[in-house]
Amino acid sequence: MIKRKTKEWKYARVTTIMQLTIEDFQLLALLDHNPNITQMELSEVLHLSPYKIKKRLDLLTEWNILRPPIARYDPNTLGLERYNILIQLSSIKTLEILEKAGDIHPYTHYRSRFYGDGLGMFLQYDIPTGNSSKLMKWLNLLQDQLEFSMVTIDKSTGIRIETHPRLDQWLLNHFRWEFDWKEWKKTSEEIDDTKPLTSIQRPNVISQLDKLDIQILSELNNNARAPLSILSRKLGRSKADLSRRISFLKKHVIYDLRVQYDRKIFDLTNVKLIYIPRNPENEKPLRRLYHSLEKHPIPFRLAMNVGKQYAWLWLIFPPYHEAEFVYTLFDTFSELKILTIDVIGKHGILYPIYPENYDIEKKFWRIDDEWMILSPLEQLKLEQLKKEMR
Repeated sequence: MIKRKTKEWKYARVTTIMQLTIEDFQLLALLDHNPNITQMELSEVLHLSPYKIKKRLDLLTEWNILRPPIARYDPNTLGLERYNILIQLSSIKTLEILEKAGDIHPYTHYRSRFYGDGLGMFLQYDIPTGNSSKLMKWLNLLQDQLEFSMVTIDKSTGIRIETHPRLDQWLLNHFRWEFDWKEWKKTSEEIDDTKPLTSIQRPNVISQLDKLDIQILSELNNNARAPLSILSRKLGRSKADLSRRISFLKKHVIYDLRVQYDRKIFDLTNVKLIYIPRNPENEKPLRRLYHSLEKHPIPFRLAMNVGKQYAWLWLIFPPYHEAEFVYTLFDTFSELKILTIDVIGKHGILYPIYPENYDIEKKFWRIDDEWMILSPLEQLKLEQLKKEMR
């Protein structure tokens, strides 16, 4: 039986934002800038005692404002290919069944609901290289049983760039962000649009890993700061061995640590997915946008992933600044689509990598039909039957 495990975090708002101190905002800003910063370093930067730093961090955690950082991996380094998929639906019932299918399939990386251009689901699968036909067969079998249409299936090129919230541009006294979009657009227009789209391409190191490495990576996907003592007890290996393996993963596989905090406090509430066709008319503006984000990063969360057919932009913005950015895109690109993403509760889930996908004997990922298609399909049928019998 295939069962994907995800950790669900319960959000609880503090009674009032006024419960947060200036030091709390400063702590969140420093952690967001450097997730690896230690409590002693925080103490030195903020000129607060280690005791007070620990107390404020404990309170932020207790209020569910601050959660453990997560490690994000580059699928190409693991011999995996990422596929972005948009599915359009006609009913909530079908949507819920597809969500369950996402939970069950061993290679699902992410799923979320969307609306705006109809009702639908955005999915990402990390599939072993050269096995896209298995993904297509899985999706086609689902489509045979459910009423939905596949809008697009787009393979990632591995070219990506991200910007992160810069909390130093959050005006604490006014509870708002300050950013000059006119100036940003002006500097963007000066960017060389002949420079090709490129990013650091890390080598494939799956042959140098074993199942324990994948288990460690899965743990770091949930909590990148998990203490070695806890990992040692859980995985049954020495702290020295785990430390060595984690260092290798951070150097060759993990490309980013993301601090998790309640972004509503900073008015980062609007989540949008924008996809732009890679047609000849859009190619130069896409290059200019990509290198603008590289040279002049904006102070909000934006991930730009370049696929074979589309450029995908994932935004988490304050409402006013989202509108300013979107107007800039409409003024730049001949064609684009904007979807509102629903990530409330279990409507949006990022899955840790699944260690059971790794075949110990072959020292590679499991790619047989039973594992990638038949078993998940059978499990989905069982889940539906259980739901009907309740």
